[in-house]
Amino acid sequence: MTRFLRVCYRVQRNRFTDRLRQDKEVRAYDLYAIIPFEPSEKLRSNIDGLDVPVYAGEAPAVYFVSFKGTTNELSEAVGYGDDRQAGTGVVISISNYSGFASRDLWEWMELQQNGG
Repeated sequence: MTRFLRVCYRVQRNRFTDRLRQDKEVRAYDLYAIIPFEPSEKLRSNIDGLDVPVYAGEAPAVYFVSFKGTTNELSEAVGYGDDRQAGTGVVISISNYSGFASRDLWEWMELQQNGG
């Protein structure tokens, strides 16, 4: 049985977190949600090839990715560029989040934003 937890977490950007993001030894990357509009094995293959932390399994066909770059760069990397090799979908940058989800997801997101 999966336990769900309601969490409201607001990312506070300050000099400390900005310094963490600039430090090459600490992986405090930005969080993104990848939401495909159609099933795609190519998308999953491209995500696996990124060599970045990925959380998949909270909902079918939604991927949470910790990535150092822009939404456009991630979109291109997963195959949502002009050629649409991975089908159609959206990449959304996450700066705040709230809702009901498993404790594992909340812990993973916090860990990624704090240099995990």
